[in-house]
This record gives sequence, C-alpha cells and structure tokens, in this order.
Amino acid sequence: IAARLEDKENDIRLVAIEALQGRADLPEKMLEGIAARLEDEDRDVRQAAIFALRGRADLPEKLLEGIAARLEDEDGDVRQAAIEALRGRADLPEKLLEGIAARLEDEDRDVRQAAIFALRGRTDLPEKLLEGIAARLEDKDWDVRQAAIFALQGRADLPEKMLKGIAARLEDKDGDHGSRIKTGLSDRQQSLPFEAEPTSPRRC
Repeated sequence: IAARLEDKENDIRLVAIEALQGRADLPEKMLEGIAARLEDEDRDVRQAAIFALRGRADLPEKLLEGIAARLEDEDGDVRQAAIEALRGRADLPEKLLEGIAARLEDEDRDVRQAAIFALRGRTDLPEKLLEGIAARLEDKDWDVRQAAIFALQGRADLPEKMLKGIAARLEDKDGDHGSRIKTGLSDRQQSLPFEAEPTSPRRC
C-alpha cells in the first residue's frame, strides 16, 4: 500500500493514504511517505495526508512543520485541515502558534473560525495572539465573532480594551445569542454592561 503513495494516479495515491490512516503501527518511513504527499499536486491528496497524520502523538517536529506549511496552502479546505490537525497539541512551538494566528485574517471564514478554535483555551498565548483573536470580535461573520468571544471568555488576563470589545459584542443584534454567550463569561466579564436582545434572523 505504501508504494502506491507514489502512484501517478491521484485517486490511487488518495486511496493509499486513506488505507493507512488510523493505523497505530506505522513505522516512521511510512509516516514520512504520507508526509511527502502534503505537497501533492492534488488538493484532495494533500488534505487526506493531513487527516492521516492528525492526532498522532508520535510525529517528529519535521512532520509537524510539514503540516504547518499547509497553513499557507492555496486551498481553503486544506488550510482548515492543517489548523485542525495542529489544534490541541501541547507541543507546538511559538512559531507554529503564530502560523495559526496568521490565519485569523484568512479570506475564508471557516479558516478564520478554525484558527480561533485552535487557539482557544491555550494558556501559553502571548498578548499579541490574544489581540489577534480580539480583532475578530469585529469580524463581518457572526459565527467568527461568536467564536472569538468564546475563545476569550473566562480569561482573567484580558486588558480593559479587550473587555470593552466583548461588551460591544454582547449587544450584537444577531438574535438571542448574547444571553447565551454571557452565561459562559468569567465573573470579571459578567460585570460588563449587557442587555439581552430579542430573537431575530441571523445575519453575517
């Protein structure tokens, strides 16, 4: 199967990756073979390679960097897959965190939202990256704004400027979401001025 990772047919390479995905007993050589497909000419193959490497605790830094390189992929779905593959890993160096944070300004709203989710809950975020999340409180897409609020909620280290940004979004006109958001805020954030809005159709 591993030999088919080099097949000239895109579909065969894709099937080979999918056949190896989820196997816990893959030697490093096969992992490197999958990682080589991160630069495949076919976007489905690149995405499948990311999925196959996602969640593996045994990935050397070189392969993590290969996934991180796809944060700059021309295809939005591949960029999103790369972010989700890096999400939740405690071993990410600051350089890779900055790579994810750069996608907070991606043209694709799903990629921006995925970047927020990937950074959410990390205690090792420098203020610069927190500011990047806070900037998304002004995003044109409601789901991205909501993700930014939830990523910042409960943090005791937020400067006053960010708290004011959250307060502004608690008065967002997109339905009754504000009241649900307020439920998850920290005690400090609960003191922000808030008035629930009546339900209305969602707008972006």
